[in-house]
Amino acid sequence: MISNKEHYSSLTPKIKYTYFDFELITQTNYYKIYEAKSVTTKQSFTIWALDTNSQFVRKDRNTASTLFIQEILRLCTRLQDSDAIIIEDFEIYESGMAFVFKQTCHSLQKCLLEPTESKIKFNIESLVKDLVSDVNFLYKRMKLCEPELDLKNIYWMKESHMFMVGDWSATRTMTQEALESVDLTSTTTIVPGIQALRTVAKETYIIGLIALELGGIRRKIWETLFDIKDNDLYDGELGNILSRTEWSKQNDPTHKLLKALLKKDSTLLIQPGQLFKSLGILFSQQ
Repeated sequence: MISNKEHYSSLTPKIKYTYFDFELITQTNYYKIYEAKSVTTKQSFTIWALDTNSQFVRKDRNTASTLFIQEILRLCTRLQDSDAIIIEDFEIYESGMAFVFKQTCHSLQKCLLEPTESKIKFNIESLVKDLVSDVNFLYKRMKLCEPELDLKNIYWMKESHMFMVGDWSATRTMTQEALESVDLTSTTTIVPGIQALRTVAKETYIIGLIALELGGIRRKIWETLFDIKDNDLYDGELGNILSRTEWSKQNDPTHKLLKALLKKDSTLLIQPGQLFKSLGILFSQQ
């Protein structure tokens, strides 16, 4: 049932014997996500397994395991479904650990690589609301800042149409000095129903760029925004960009949402060179 030892060595014995037809969906610095079928029912499931061969896990297994379980717990609370996880198939074996979910999980990177006729039409409002919620949570509750908002680290749960920020190892732990200097209580309303911490303006702007990418607008089109110094010219160019999307009408809720996310002031917080370097998979020239 397991054909590639390197890819599947992190799976625990019970998982290997209970499921088959494994497909590696995505991997992070410390865990892998597979899709597999139940031996008994042939139903598809998603398996999250601690990557025991990763450098991070080998170097600091306690921290990696803690983050892994915290991500799973966050996912479970977000899903609000007591049957979402197959508790009886959870297993820790030696250094390995694996969870099984009924929900099908895909990275946005994988979704965008699908053929045009198979591409999914995402709900942008849900995308923004879910990702902003996760970023707020990482800063305020976990005291983890600067998450890597890359398509390969953002997951879409197919059945619930929920989005989440994965790979919490690609964050930075806030120092005591940083905690004393940053306000983690003050929020701003992006649009009614979506509130973000004021300190995450850079992240909300990047979420806006991700939404543009999902709407078919590539870096070669929107990166010109960073070169515009005048506020009125910036707003005009942003309007031109949005006019190329399915949300072109100014009274469209998604149009209003993206205008609120992609404010000119937020570009001052981002160095384009660093953005493209760290998020190269997301913002490749096309």
